[in-house]
Amino acid sequence: MARDGWSTLFSAAFKQSKNPMALVDVERRHVDVNAAYQRLLGRSRRELLGRPIYEHVADGPLFSDAEWDAALAAGHFHGTAELVCADGRRIGVQFAAETEIATGRRLVLYVALSTARWGGSFRRSIEIDRQRAAARNDEIERIDTRRVVAVR
Repeated sequence: MARDGWSTLFSAAFKQSKNPMALVDVERRHVDVNAAYQRLLGRSRRELLGRPIYEHVADGPLFSDAEWDAALAAGHFHGTAELVCADGRRIGVQFAAETEIATGRRLVLYVALSTARWGGSFRRSIEIDRQRAAARNDEIERIDTRRVVAVR
């Protein structure tokens, strides 16, 4: 398929997808959004384009500048986020992102793989993950403390 055929195919898939999708630039600003993404956030295309994606993430950006740079360099990443809708509701989202050079610049395609519109159980699963991570960190600190004591 000719290169312009791929862009036509991608454009059609992007626009018609029932999965919320957003294209963002390296500064994390919305470059394009599909209708499903607009419905998810309850915001118009005009409200979103040019604005940072993290403005709609509960508690701000998921990545520090260094983490963002590393994610861009890796070329793809995934995760979970809690998005804030226009009406103040929070929606949990599992997403995947892919970085590509398109139209002469580096862009990131975000695709919402699943959403938890009810919010509560998704937030509980995030909290359980945080608790597990905290428990692992506590265990690592205990092990490190034992090593320090054993070395002395």
